[in-house]
Amino acid sequence: MAQKRRNPDISARAISLAAFAIVIAALYLAKDFLIPLALAILFSFLLTPIVKRLEHWGLPRVLSVLTVTFFAFALLVGAGWIVTQQMVDLATRLPEYEKNLTAKVQTLRGTSRTLGKATETLQAISKEITESQGDTRNQPVQPGATSAAEPVPVKVVAPPPSPLTLLWNAIGALLGPLGTVAAVAILVVFILLEREGLRDRFLRLVGKGRLHVTTDALDDASHRVSRYLLMQFVVNATYGIPVGVGLYLIGVPNAFMWGLLATVLRYLPYLGPWMAAAMPILLSFTGEGWSQPLYTIGLFLVLELISNNVMEPWLYGASTGITSVAVLLAAGFWTWLWGLPGLLLSTPLTVLLVVMGKHLPQMSIFSILLGDEEPLQPKTAFYQRLLAGDMEEAAELLKTNLEKKPLNVVYDEIVLPVLRMIELDFYRRRIDENKRRRLEGMVEEIVEQISRPEGESPVAQVEPAPDGQTAVLCVAARDEADGVAARMMTQLLKNEGVNVRALSSDALASELIDRVEEHNARVVCISALPPAALSHARYLCKRLRERYPALRLIIGLWTARTNLERLKERVSCAPTDKTVASLTDALREVRSSLATEEPVRDQPKSPRII
Repeated sequence: MAQKRRNPDISARAISLAAFAIVIAALYLAKDFLIPLALAILFSFLLTPIVKRLEHWGLPRVLSVLTVTFFAFALLVGAGWIVTQQMVDLATRLPEYEKNLTAKVQTLRGTSRTLGKATETLQAISKEITESQGDTRNQPVQPGATSAAEPVPVKVVAPPPSPLTLLWNAIGALLGPLGTVAAVAILVVFILLEREGLRDRFLRLVGKGRLHVTTDALDDASHRVSRYLLMQFVVNATYGIPVGVGLYLIGVPNAFMWGLLATVLRYLPYLGPWMAAAMPILLSFTGEGWSQPLYTIGLFLVLELISNNVMEPWLYGASTGITSVAVLLAAGFWTWLWGLPGLLLSTPLTVLLVVMGKHLPQMSIFSILLGDEEPLQPKTAFYQRLLAGDMEEAAELLKTNLEKKPLNVVYDEIVLPVLRMIELDFYRRRIDENKRRRLEGMVEEIVEQISRPEGESPVAQVEPAPDGQTAVLCVAARDEADGVAARMMTQLLKNEGVNVRALSSDALASELIDRVEEHNARVVCISALPPAALSHARYLCKRLRERYPALRLIIGLWTARTNLERLKERVSCAPTDKTVASLTDALREVRSSLATEEPVRDQPKSPRII
């Protein structure tokens, strides 16, 4: 019996899932080592620009690194000491606020009579239940019934700890954070001293055979993370300083400490601002009256609105390159994996993953899922909306792109490629004739909607000039797709004030040739979507050239990806004819032709061919 072959895709996915699980397990098990390392790399990103500036001023590297590191960690330790002193002062003064808190609670109870009555009712019910249970337990035991002895509660009281034990517990509690700070400081010093050597080692290890890709990834990552950290520091400082000043003016105790904590806590995504506002708001209730809590709540609301809607969009911009949903998911994942340090590191680590996914195909999943770049190209998204039958969303997509780009560019980059996709899918038998016609009709309807204001007549319905002459005639080479492109060309020319007309794609070649003479056109633009329309464009070009030797022809081989000169030879055009691949190039050729060419009626004609 032949052995069944394994599906290589399934095997690759299984290997990828296993590798992902191993990486997650390693990150969790080695967190005691990885957290200080990640914090050190984060601080090195933040301090590297300052070290480079000092070196640029002529200070030796060792002295620059030691100076910057000393002041940075001294600032952190000093801030921690100040916060600790303020917390101790707050703890000693809490009994002074008991009177105000009691008064406020009494006020709330007095104003909420319904709540008070409900509380009394619940207490009465609870008392009755307790008494009934007590009566049941006190009933005498009936003859013949067994009575179990009630258990006697036993309480184990531990002896009070000795002063030496308390001291040892305090030292043990401090050793962990202090050890982490010391490890991070030492790692930061060595990373800053050996930053070029570490970078070169990483390039040799990872960038073998793709040095330029790895170099671009490192530069992009360092720029994004450094900019993010700097902008976040500015945003947090512009938030924490007004918090401290505002709370001081309001009269909240220890205002400086709350301002400093607000600056630090905003480094924690989503959770930090709530933590920064909770304690000052609760402490404001210890003051006399209700004005202090209201002012404190109002202060935080105003600062949050300004920070979230003004400062962050202005300063952050596109510094991180990740979406808000990715920030939220990353915060939850890294907090689950590493706790509070993971929450602090979540955004920088996610930025690094997105950058690697952007430059390394093997990790592109991170760039697609977490990055802020559009997941689909506009032309692909437009085609997807059409396939789903969602004309409104497809039209909205074009209108959104029109806010950034001119109409001819939107047609060249989105609509014409989609018409080509429709044609290719039809010839590859992915869609049938009915769906093809429906898709092309949807494109035509959307083009008419975005091309003119509501109530205005279609641009294709243009009357010829008084002398009977049409400046430009747009002709479809073969089918409806060519006709839609011809009407887009007509629309663009009409917007420039050119007397233009588009002929129906249902007309026969002989009818189209007669219409050229009827309108006495100066320039004829043949609209064709290769490759299917090439033969029809060649036939039409040949017939027009035989009938009107001096006529100026512009052959639009829309979205053509090969050499246009070779395509021009295949179409058998005259040397004076112009072959273009975009509507923008066609517009330029039409302007040039109208500036130099004479009307067809003044040109010699060959005998009419029936």
